[in-house]
Amino acid sequence: MRPRLDVLTARYERLITSGTQKRSLTSGIVSRHIEHYLDLLPDSLATYLEWRRLIVAHTISGVAVHDARIVASMKVYNVHQLVTFNVDDFRRYRGLSVLTPQALSSLAP
Repeated sequence: MRPRLDVLTARYERLITSGTQKRSLTSGIVSRHIEHYLDLLPDSLATYLEWRRLIVAHTISGVAVHDARIVASMKVYNVHQLVTFNVDDFRRYRGLSVLTPQALSSLAP
């Protein structure tokens, strides 16, 4: 049985954000551990076309194109919830429930 992602996030957030030296040593280990509990979805032409539509519709440029790529994948795979430290970066997109890891942890029973 997979542990809940919010529990993993809360546990590893402390490791990743506890200093640059520790972050550089642990981020690879942490990301591999978290990936073990995720279903990785393939990229596709549909994702690219949705990404292109989003950057044109929202006049997106610069580093924000990477967030648009995440949203494009979410839309293609019908994913509506996103957990991120950068909630403000996703406010422009309708139909998404965007939470910080801290907010997600507070919803836990």
